[in-house]
Amino acid sequence: MIRSTTTSAPKRTLGAGLIAAGAIAVLLACPQVRTSADLFLLSLRIQNVVFMPITSTRLQELRDAHIDPSTLFIGTPREIGQPAPPQNAATPDDAARISGFDVVEPSSLPDRMDSRIEILAPRAGEAQVDVDSVRQDLSTLGIDDVSIPDAFGASPIKVDIGPTVVTDFSGEPGRMNLLEGESPNVTMPPGTDLAELGRAGLRVLGMTPDRADALSEQIDWRSTLVVPFPKDMNSIRQVEVGGQPALLVGNMSRHDSGGHDWAIYWQRGVRFFVLEGHGPGIDDGALVQVANSISDPDR
Repeated sequence: MIRSTTTSAPKRTLGAGLIAAGAIAVLLACPQVRTSADLFLLSLRIQNVVFMPITSTRLQELRDAHIDPSTLFIGTPREIGQPAPPQNAATPDDAARISGFDVVEPSSLPDRMDSRIEILAPRAGEAQVDVDSVRQDLSTLGIDDVSIPDAFGASPIKVDIGPTVVTDFSGEPGRMNLLEGESPNVTMPPGTDLAELGRAGLRVLGMTPDRADALSEQIDWRSTLVVPFPKDMNSIRQVEVGGQPALLVGNMSRHDSGGHDWAIYWQRGVRFFVLEGHGPGIDDGALVQVANSISDPDR
């Protein structure tokens, strides 16, 4: 959803659009597990994130089902209006003034790295669910113990995304991008049962009906995002950032040429953070160290 007019737009679009609109498509960060669960795990305002491991057996079952995520919507999800162009900021204080929230910086970075700050403007989008298609996909997966109400597709789901601040750090070791902002506001169609949708998502991830019932009752689906990740892939794993759970995703395909490509996502209240690292001098350990050096804006 997020587009930038700068030359680095493709990379920034991936990270900023992914997390700022995480209530719609958070799993774009790990396409190995992108399924209809994306849709089911919508929340109204994300404040908590639960990272849930999913087995390779279940991943294969989902691939074998040949579910097309595009069929889950009536028409194509669309952006509402035309967002303003990005703005540059000279300092974090300037970025905070433009964005409306405190902007944080790492206190520890590799040597010889320069920074540049850009603020992506607020934007909004909407998508209307095809309930019949969702029900058919559940049936294909053999899930017949959940009920998807007609109300879920009666009107579009609307997402309002606030400003996203992108700070680029570049130098001899490589490049890091820090994206930060506030979780989007998501307006669901009237009559939507978030708990039932969350339970459906847990069933898609391979949980038994009893376990899905128990966990769904413990989760506040109005403020919690469940992010599945493959439990047996070294390039995707859960780590800690500032004592909070975080997801570390690596692109191993670049390692043969001596490069690295990593990203960490974590949440602190309504604030989301994505730290991306690219280059021969930036590995997963270095990225986690930098992420942990980011100060708490509420202190």
